[in-house]
Amino acid sequence: MTEARRIEGEITGALGAASYTGRVGRELQTMLAELHGHRAWYRYDGGRIDHGRASCPEALAAAQLVDDPLLQVSVLETLVLLSLKAERTWEAAGAVEKAHRLAVRAGAGHTVHLVIALRDANVATHAGALSGARRALSRAVSHQGRADTDPEVPAWACFVGPFEVDHTVFPAAGLIDHCRPGTVRVLVNAQPWTDHTAKVDREVLGDAATVLGDVVRELHAAAVG
Repeated sequence: MTEARRIEGEITGALGAASYTGRVGRELQTMLAELHGHRAWYRYDGGRIDHGRASCPEALAAAQLVDDPLLQVSVLETLVLLSLKAERTWEAAGAVEKAHRLAVRAGAGHTVHLVIALRDANVATHAGALSGARRALSRAVSHQGRADTDPEVPAWACFVGPFEVDHTVFPAAGLIDHCRPGTVRVLVNAQPWTDHTAKVDREVLGDAATVLGDVVRELHAAAVG
């Protein structure tokens, strides 16, 4: 964080005292927004939840000043996780709704909408609304299946993939203790659901495979229905 403070000082110093074009000013403010956004994420990752939440308004303000809706979405998806850790479920739900509106306004692709759908599922799962979590996951599965059609993906959204989906599906299915990286990807790609797939997965998950199988079938039915 010492290095982050040094960089922040250089950027704000340049913004306050230097002479620059409008384009350069926008780039500097974008860098400032990204810096605060990274700081929020690292504080979440390090368990400094209150400090992470404090970084989000600064990141959002800087992103708003340059009128970058997708940069705002990147901050909001981190805020969702921070708010859930702080037991502020209403705040997390509001962040998801705002992120969705911004993504629609920006004409965002499937990858960005996948991230938002997963955060929506995180909120619903945290609140114990498993039916809502499954609806959000059906949207996530649908977006995941079309993500390769995105002409461009923001750098901050490139992390999302099968691993992230796995770790959202299992809690929503009530199977948090059985999470295995790649399992949901295997099940999602194994269409139709076959006895062989069920047998293979039972060897990994035991009795939980039956429950997970029902969830995955639900998600696919909703995604294609």
